[in-house]
Amino acid sequence: GGGAAVVCDDGNPCTLDSCDAVTGCRHTLDAAAVPDDGVACTIGSCASGAPVFTPSDAACDDGLYCTGVERCQPSAPGRDARGCVRSEVPEPPGPSQPCAYYATCDEATRGFPLVRLPMGAACDDGIACTSLDVCQSEGGACAGTPTASCAGLECSSSVPWSSTIDIPSAQVSGALTLDGAAIPSEVPSNGYGTATVWAVSRETGVRHRLAELRHTNYQSSTGGYRLVVGDASYQTLLVPGVYDLLYERQASVNSNGSGDRWVGRVTPGALMPSGWRVLREGVVIGAGASTLNVDIASAQVSGALTLDGAAIPSEVPSNGYGTATVWAVSRETGVRHRLAELRHTNYQSSTGGYRLVVGDASYQTLLVPGVYDLLYERQTSVNSNGSGDRWVGRVTPGALMPSGWRVLRQCVEVR
Repeated sequence: GGGAAVVCDDGNPCTLDSCDAVTGCRHTLDAAAVPDDGVACTIGSCASGAPVFTPSDAACDDGLYCTGVERCQPSAPGRDARGCVRSEVPEPPGPSQPCAYYATCDEATRGFPLVRLPMGAACDDGIACTSLDVCQSEGGACAGTPTASCAGLECSSSVPWSSTIDIPSAQVSGALTLDGAAIPSEVPSNGYGTATVWAVSRETGVRHRLAELRHTNYQSSTGGYRLVVGDASYQTLLVPGVYDLLYERQASVNSNGSGDRWVGRVTPGALMPSGWRVLREGVVIGAGASTLNVDIASAQVSGALTLDGAAIPSEVPSNGYGTATVWAVSRETGVRHRLAELRHTNYQSSTGGYRLVVGDASYQTLLVPGVYDLLYERQTSVNSNGSGDRWVGRVTPGALMPSGWRVLRQCVEVR
């Protein structure tokens, strides 16, 4: 009777297995055998009776530029089902923007075509509180129209938490002009100083330095000042959003802890006005590259000071001594701009009185055009307890000028 069949498979793909009725199992080497390891990119062969699997990059390479370099690396992490690993995949030459983005890789040109959307095309400026977003120019910045929610941080809706936090950027550049004209490259000594244009975030109120206008580098041969190279233009990066443009020059903060901000006055003939004024409100700076030119307008204001409708006395007794200041208070920022001072100083021993400082019965200065309130100040102090409380002292009988912190006129337009 027959027994169980003998299994002669030795597990070696490079041998031919058979069973001889007399000698038993036979394993004959087969050099023509092609073993298979289950990896598509390897080539199997037999050497000295053992299988050899040789990686073949040609089995991975599809011959396309856009797919990068493809190599057969069956044991490498990130290999695909064929055992292939892809590297050096071409990337666009720069980041895409809403109105100028790079299309997918093109085999014909071996590059990434830049698609520039036309002006007025719909886009997304990345600012949640704007609507009707469109491209401001062909391939330029994307910006929408601010809505009421741009004014604060109130939540109209919420979004799920995302582990990825993207930081967007907007490239802003432009030129500075003064009253619509180019900035003089050299100015007299009273043109000296620095003016700063800030982009004030609508939702945080924090100022971002956008540009500076400076005349420094004193020239002894001319007695004047020269414009710092590049200060007639600017280029910077901001986070996309809605900003107000603020002009600042000659601004100081009181050292008494009140945080009160005020602006000094410039001398007659000065190049740039003093100011803490908003030049433009609700400027949308969207994703992409945009041009934002800033013109600094100035208005020369001058006039005379009178007291109870009469001319200021040129000399007064001792109780006429003191300083009164008239401020132009910006309606949109609340910051005081020194407009004029009325001072009787320089004690005269022969008369026992005080003499009017030359020119203090009149004034002349530069301001940024806008609407102001005229504020009179004399004998004012701020409590030293940190409360910021302001109070006014009283004057002696027969004094020339009253004490006060009072508005003389409201809504005065300077243009």
